[in-house]
Amino acid sequence: MQFTSQASSTPPLSVWMLNESLELSTEILFTSVSLINSSIESSASQENPDLTIYVVLIFVVLLPLSICVLVGNILVIIAVYNSFYLRERVFYYVVGSMAVTDLLVGFSIIPLYYAAIFVQTVKESLYGCMTMISIVMIPSTISILHVLIIAADRYIAVFYSLEYIRLVTKRRIFITIAVIWAFALVLHSFPFVGWRKTNSDPNFVMQYCFTDQFWTPSFACFQFGLTVVAPLCIMIGIYARIIGAARHQARRVDAQQEFAFNRSEANGQLSIISADVESNSHSCESQAPAVRIRRGPTTAELKATKTSAIVLGTFLVCWLPAYCIHISFTFINSNRPEPLHNPTIGLLQAMSNLLPFISSVANPVIYAFRYKDFRKSFKQSLQFSFWRRGN
Repeated sequence: MQFTSQASSTPPLSVWMLNESLELSTEILFTSVSLINSSIESSASQENPDLTIYVVLIFVVLLPLSICVLVGNILVIIAVYNSFYLRERVFYYVVGSMAVTDLLVGFSIIPLYYAAIFVQTVKESLYGCMTMISIVMIPSTISILHVLIIAADRYIAVFYSLEYIRLVTKRRIFITIAVIWAFALVLHSFPFVGWRKTNSDPNFVMQYCFTDQFWTPSFACFQFGLTVVAPLCIMIGIYARIIGAARHQARRVDAQQEFAFNRSEANGQLSIISADVESNSHSCESQAPAVRIRRGPTTAELKATKTSAIVLGTFLVCWLPAYCIHISFTFINSNRPEPLHNPTIGLLQAMSNLLPFISSVANPVIYAFRYKDFRKSFKQSLQFSFWRRGN
């Protein structure tokens, strides 16, 4: 009843946000067409490398990816906003905050790719290039740290379940989110204050605006360690302990079942109705330990293992290759006055940059749609929106 009263005073936000996102995607599409066509025409006269492959990349890969990021994360925000039940659970504030961060990534995909490859003023300005890179790197870093916060939340829920409500409060969650935003802003401000590559030729014009144009090897390794290696190691430790706890709990359940089984035998609850039944019961007793030894994994073990594999696998696939490629080219170009670039290298870097965006598509599925409470609240939000629209 409390959810109904809350929903009745809430405007049909889901319909409005979905319409706005579709209109925005259409506007980005038509704007990109005109801008890219004009850029290709100007590049032909300036003898720039062929950029046709990047046009294909934007329309075939980036546009569908951007739409998936926008729609998936908007649905998460709608469900959390419209559901009083979800807003009462602190865990979903973290999920909602991560959805907002991934939404920023979705809005920035096409404009930043376009600017990094086609806009001449960005490629002529070191600070313009650093700004474009920072706009997408900051929310990406924040998204990674949200994954780490969720892992820590699950750890507390498993090992400190009785103290969870006292330890995990809305105030502490909001403070933690503010801290990771501040951390990401400070981290990506270092190149602006001097921790960057200095080019010997001030008139050098970049072919593409990528991180190796201004990152130093030391900064690349520093950022890689803080935003990928450290969170990955912590999450491996957390989920390894969660799997261990699930297995330990399964063994305790087995031991309790075996104790109850032996106790029922001692109390004569395996009744002896006839000699044949008694002999059959003895044969079952002799086979029972073997059955218990061959016990398969429990539901808790399977769920913990599956969740850990999905989280860590997605993190590795989406972030590790991109950072490895960035660091490799940073070291290659560290001692060159003009960065080594050709269309093949540029395309390789552009393709590697797609993987972190896939993480923004996967996050709503992993951390929201897999939970029954979220799916139920989202269905209720949609039903309410369509009911209000019909009336």
